[in-house]
Amino acid sequence: MIELREAGPSDADAIRALRDRCFPDDDPEKFFPRGPAFVAADDARIVAHLALLEQKYVIRGIRTPAFLAVDAMTDPDYRGRGLFTRVAAFTRDHLGGRLSVAWQIRKVVLPAMMRTGWMPRLRAPVLIRPLVFGKPDSSVRVISPQSTFDFFAKSEAYEERTPAWMRERYRNCEVLGNDDAFLATRRVPLRGIDTLAIVDIAWRDVRAARAVLRHALACARTRLAATLVTTAHPAFGFFLRHGFVPGPHWFRFLVNGSVDARWALSWADTDHV
Repeated sequence: MIELREAGPSDADAIRALRDRCFPDDDPEKFFPRGPAFVAADDARIVAHLALLEQKYVIRGIRTPAFLAVDAMTDPDYRGRGLFTRVAAFTRDHLGGRLSVAWQIRKVVLPAMMRTGWMPRLRAPVLIRPLVFGKPDSSVRVISPQSTFDFFAKSEAYEERTPAWMRERYRNCEVLGNDDAFLATRRVPLRGIDTLAIVDIAWRDVRAARAVLRHALACARTRLAATLVTTAHPAFGFFLRHGFVPGPHWFRFLVNGSVDARWALSWADTDHV
């Protein structure tokens, strides 16, 4: 008999085993031990899973706690039985009406998420740019950013970036910057292509941001750069003006709640990269 329940620490190995069965080629970092997780279990075997990460957004100037739904998966041997819909509904009921969001890239997940209340609010393009070698900028250095220079001050909705948040989110990134801008990057395979992923960006002076971007692209040891930003993000036009164009891949941003806003979000606000 299939049991729906909240996962506990003793389920960690079984959840990792489920991930290995579902996504054998994925980065093992993608397992999230923090935050509540909900599973369908067939005796000791975890066969479906959905987790929540605590988030803090600023929505029209109001700090708003929320959850990011992540790590959606169903055992290949158990697909077609509606198990993920049941786990998603169980997770929604646990939320008790609190705001939750999700990023959807696999088509198979969308119907179950929509049936249980996570509705698409926007589509965010992955912007790409081919690279050629350039000249590094000696004014740019590796830094540990402590603020975003009020970068999102005019945005309707965005994720709050505290120093602790940045330390955690950028722990596997290289962060380059100067006194007036920073850029977080990470090399990743994008559809099998070695890519410089621009995970996050902020600036006080756009001229400084140009210098940091030029330096990062010049020093990239890849032939492709990519970034994910929503059209409401302050850097969307900046990237277009610097040679990035929408590629074939898009992410859907889903919201389970009544918030209707222009979301300024980047790859740093997802559970990817």
